[in-house]
Amino acid sequence: MKLLLAVLLVLCLATIVISHRKDNDEVKKIVKVIEFDDDVVEGRSSIGRKGNKKFGSSSSSSSWSSEEYPRRGNRRPFPRRRPQRPTEIKEKCDDGWLEFKRPNGKAKTMKRSFSVLLVLCLATIVTSHKKGKDEVKKIVKVIEFDDDVVEGRSSIGRRGNEKFSSSSSSSSWSSEEHPRRGNRRPFSRHRRPQKTVEVRKACDDGWLEFKRPNGIWCILVGNPGITNGWFSQQDAQNACIGMGAVLTGFQNSNERMKVAEEALKLTTALGRTVAGLWVGATNLPGCRSPSCGPYNTFQWTDGDTTGFEGIKWGVGEPDNNNWPGATACIQQFIISPNFVAGPEDFAGWKPAFVNGDLDKYQCNSQVYPRTRFYICGKRGVRK
Repeated sequence: MKLLLAVLLVLCLATIVISHRKDNDEVKKIVKVIEFDDDVVEGRSSIGRKGNKKFGSSSSSSSWSSEEYPRRGNRRPFPRRRPQRPTEIKEKCDDGWLEFKRPNGKAKTMKRSFSVLLVLCLATIVTSHKKGKDEVKKIVKVIEFDDDVVEGRSSIGRRGNEKFSSSSSSSSWSSEEHPRRGNRRPFSRHRRPQKTVEVRKACDDGWLEFKRPNGIWCILVGNPGITNGWFSQQDAQNACIGMGAVLTGFQNSNERMKVAEEALKLTTALGRTVAGLWVGATNLPGCRSPSCGPYNTFQWTDGDTTGFEGIKWGVGEPDNNNWPGATACIQQFIISPNFVAGPEDFAGWKPAFVNGDLDKYQCNSQVYPRTRFYICGKRGVRK
């Protein structure tokens, strides 16, 4: 198309040049400046007039009498009035006739041919421009990519991408959805499927994730498999350290109840209805016995838990009992609503505690309830 347009433009320019040159030649042939001198040779008094004859000897003697025009030496004088240039009569052709200008005129067909050729050139330019726009609309396609696109087609043009296999190509570009245009494969009009970006958790599998003022805090409900009460608070601390964590506390009631619910599931799975869960806390100095009130007796020991929103005591807690050991600790009661005291249980637990309540207790084993759990905590890390 571009080549054809170039050829047509060259033809247009050539036609204009040829027409201009012919006009100049015709003007040179028609317009002739004749300069007359006082003395002109005999027989050439009127050059170019139709019907004039050369002067003979008889006519010369009659036309140029010595009386009218006395001779100057041997020269014959010329009339002072210069001959007039004949007026050209413009002729037109009748309707329906083609008009041409021969040596005395310019062909109108040349102008008509030039006009037709110019119209063809303009039509070709407009058609080419319109087709170019249509092709651009067919080719240009805005493709929105996410950070990760479907497998094998992550980002066109990036280094290291694998080529599509024939099977993937056939499945992605089916002839039913995308009919072929000759040998070209058209762009899909459908938006490419987005790859589901997996949100990576800050906590490991099995750990509960909580958002605290200092960031993400992960808590694991540990189950040592102890059902005889021989599992002290220090044993629980050691188990957490072995997992890169610490024995932790509750930042708020939401954490406290989520842990209680998870621990109750474990208790029920063991065929029990009550259990004790060690928490990371110890009494403040001078408050082991008697206690210093609900919020001034203990402090959290994990270095991250703060405040008192996670504290909810059972009935009569913290008590003023002088529990054995140098310090007092906190355990969380995990108790089912359908709790019935067994051989090693106390019936008084049911009216005193509901699932998730806290209890001031001794730190050393052997302890009640006999089934034991603990909670470990550590800082969450985005992976």
